[in-house]
Amino acid sequence: VLRKVKGVENLHELHVWSISSEDLALFCHVMIKDLGTHPAQNILNQFQSQLKERLGIEHTTIQFEWGCYTT
Repeated sequence: VLRKVKGVENLHELHVWSISSEDLALFCHVMIKDLGTHPAQNILNQFQSQLKERLGIEHTTIQFEWGCYTT
């Protein structure tokens, strides 16, 4: 779901855990193209929307990384 968002190159350190019997949380590092702040906000909005709608995850911590990296 997350790798299909435009601008996402890769992701790692993906963790999902249960907060309660009905609430899930997600943490991950996301490698994106160096698109600047505004496009990064669009990617974050898409992530949060997709995670909520498709997987029922509303509690997220997503850290973006860009620049020099290897895939």
